[in-house]
Amino acid sequence: MTTISRPLTGFFAAIVLGIYGCDTNSLSGVQDLDGRHVDPTTNSAARLTVALFVDSDCPVSNRYAPEVQKLHRRYAPRGVDFWLVYPDPGISVQTIRQHMTDYGYVIPALRDPEHALVRRAGALVTPEAGIFLADGTLVYHGRIDNRYADITRRRARATQHDVAQVLDALLEGKTLDASWNPAPGRSLKAISQPGVGCYIGDFK
Repeated sequence: MTTISRPLTGFFAAIVLGIYGCDTNSLSGVQDLDGRHVDPTTNSAARLTVALFVDSDCPVSNRYAPEVQKLHRRYAPRGVDFWLVYPDPGISVQTIRQHMTDYGYVIPALRDPEHALVRRAGALVTPEAGIFLADGTLVYHGRIDNRYADITRRRARATQHDVAQVLDALLEGKTLDASWNPAPGRSLKAISQPGVGCYIGDFK
């Protein structure tokens, strides 16, 4: 079971800066819907930044729209930046705008056709989240909550709210429990919980 505990200490700071590290790959291909370059991981005015990887045609991703908006309403007033990230290189700006209208999204959106932000956040599926400190350090990547045990099994409601737990812990100056394990095939650069959804690698 994932837990968050212990107060913030120098040890935690060393963990964040040392083990987690910060991937420095360029995000030059990441753009907003007006074609402007955006690096959402380096906003020093934000306490934390959440990149939420979504897709207009992914049923699992679309079912999470209400939860994504709930997180935004809860944490944006506390200094947390939120971005929707569309990693499908074939999706048009018009389709993104229509998708946002259809699902009531008010969170700003980015296109990541070269998957630079996907790599920075270690994202594998939609929906997934990447949480960054103000200096761009990745501290969490993976599922939003545990509603889906796998692609065919869904709980009536989530019993573990991973993104909310991480945000609460960091905003309250707590550390993340070391028992959180990385997903298979991923290095321990950040705390991770594997997501369930549509594989980003399938986008052409």
